[in-house]
Amino acid sequence: IQAVDQAGKVIGSQHVTVFGLGNPAIEVNAGGTYDNVVGQSFKPETGDTVNYQSSGTITPLGLDPQAPQLVPLNIGILQNVTSSSRCGVWDTPDPGTLVWLAGSGNKTVTVPSTITSSAELNPPAIPSDDAGAIPSEQPPGATPPPLPTPIGPLFRMTAPALVAITPQNAGIAASYDVVTEFANTKNEFVYLPAGTTEANALAVCTFDHFVSANITDAFSTWCASYNNATGWVQTWRQRDWSLDANTGAESQALPDPADATPWSDGIVTPPYANDLGKSDRTTTGVGTAGVFTNATWASLTLSSNTYTGTAATTITGTATLANPQLTATNAATVGLSLKYPFMEIVVPENVIVPEGFVSAVVIPQGQTSATFSVKITDSGYDDNFIETITATFNNQSMSVNLDVKNRNYVPPPAPG
Repeated sequence: IQAVDQAGKVIGSQHVTVFGLGNPAIEVNAGGTYDNVVGQSFKPETGDTVNYQSSGTITPLGLDPQAPQLVPLNIGILQNVTSSSRCGVWDTPDPGTLVWLAGSGNKTVTVPSTITSSAELNPPAIPSDDAGAIPSEQPPGATPPPLPTPIGPLFRMTAPALVAITPQNAGIAASYDVVTEFANTKNEFVYLPAGTTEANALAVCTFDHFVSANITDAFSTWCASYNNATGWVQTWRQRDWSLDANTGAESQALPDPADATPWSDGIVTPPYANDLGKSDRTTTGVGTAGVFTNATWASLTLSSNTYTGTAATTITGTATLANPQLTATNAATVGLSLKYPFMEIVVPENVIVPEGFVSAVVIPQGQTSATFSVKITDSGYDDNFIETITATFNNQSMSVNLDVKNRNYVPPPAPG
């Protein structure tokens, strides 16, 4: 330690240990091949998308491994996503899946022939490094950043993703990444009319035929040292990689040919690059598969609204819709329910009964009405009652009453 005048005499001294990271390296190797959907996901047909290995050793050799400055040091992998785009295409909608939402009323919607569902990730730009020098993530006198996990921003998919480094042994951290998209490739749905959301849509239609998917991602990956005690991250080598995968075309991840001195600084304080810029998935449609109008009730009638007797009998009913949404592939299913259990509704066989309804009747393709039967099955009742028959279609209900009278019914005597 010298006086202010550098030419002055030495007024004190202190031994210090100077060390660094020797032979730092980051390996990024392409893994499996993308081609077709695997199960319910678009991912490599075998293996991982990429495999990582980050390595380095403390220099010079011979330092005390228990020195407090060395004990908390680890070697790890830092990765930031720089851009990401996901896209899926479906076509051949099934008009039979068109569901009108509550409050849609007598409205018309156009179902597109093809839909594209996409999402973008637009993270903040990673700061460029100054003239390619190895960046330091620890400003002099700064306070360590808060850490959400013990290894902060470092990439980890497996336990060896962060390992201790010592003067005797090189630290080698390894991990992998699997980039996947569209966990449900069986179907996708779209809110209608175009541009609406769940909050204001009139209807929703399902597309059952998956056509294709695309993943376009880019990443920056670094060999990084990490201090468990302070949380500071230092990047040493950088290697970028990208993925442009399309269903039906074989492709793999494309890493840079070799690592190099970092040319950009990784984002090492929360929120991290992978957590920023996520957009909601948007669905757009093209073409026209059909124009459909939400059917509304015209009438619900019975052949007789009054029955007197005790024998089992059947009364015919008719459900009629106005402006029916009926196509070659889409009949109308009307749910029917009863107020009392003394009766049953008889409909054609092999009709799927909607949940919550006693029975159902199908209005055939191209027609506006269908008949059903109300069967009084219990001849032992000894009271008069009003049976209410309710038919429900597209969240709209209509009811009709059947006045059932027992001809042997004797009213109780009047009080007094």
